[in-house]
Amino acid sequence: MHTELLKLITNLGLAEKEAKIYLATLELGSEVASRIAKEAGVDRVNTYYMLDTLKKRGLISETEKGGVKYFTAESPEKLLVLGQQTKGMIENNLLNLKNLLPEFLSLYKTGTVRKPRVRFYEGKPGYLNVYDQILEDLPKEVLIILNYKELTKIIDARYEADWIKRRVKLGIKLRWLDWDSEMMWKERAKSTHKLREIKFLPDQYKTSGGIFIYQHKFIFLSTTEDFMAVVVENEEFTALAKMMFELLWKYVAK
Repeated sequence: MHTELLKLITNLGLAEKEAKIYLATLELGSEVASRIAKEAGVDRVNTYYMLDTLKKRGLISETEKGGVKYFTAESPEKLLVLGQQTKGMIENNLLNLKNLLPEFLSLYKTGTVRKPRVRFYEGKPGYLNVYDQILEDLPKEVLIILNYKELTKIIDARYEADWIKRRVKLGIKLRWLDWDSEMMWKERAKSTHKLREIKFLPDQYKTSGGIFIYQHKFIFLSTTEDFMAVVVENEEFTALAKMMFELLWKYVAK
């Protein structure tokens, strides 16, 4: 969390948890409350309450997509208005806000092309964190290019079965590109009740690791000894990744 920005916002009259939630929403862009709560380090009950308070202050807006509520931070420039309206506002605080406004704006995501946000996760705990995050984001569909055989070295069968069960319950579909093998034919045979489709890529393109694509995110998974995952959030880059997936799905895979 950005300590200097957090301190300044609380000086403008926001409670510490309100300030944390505003900054988290500012950095995440349009997100669901559970994701904002996790980023801000605030429990969900308080997050919903604080989001409602911030809406009344005009610092957060709410939209609904597919029955799911998404929250978006309004421009940091609105903090200037809040500062001017706050009784007993110290002039020095207002000056500090104006000086730090470029830093606030660098967090603010506007338009369809956003500054990419990149996060790195290492080891098995990092992998599981990324997998859980996919379900928390509630996408309608996830596109996957994955060497499943390599992945089984990292994620155990019990966790995978539980993850699939949770995904199916949430109604999240998968389209999955892998390589022809006896293991994958068995997985393909079980696809219908697991809300997924599987196609095979030619062996000459075989590689380790994988890619997950959904919403405005794409995730690179490394299955080498380092076990690293890289999550990139950017609408333009994700659109390009989706286009490449669709070309493989339609013209190359069988």
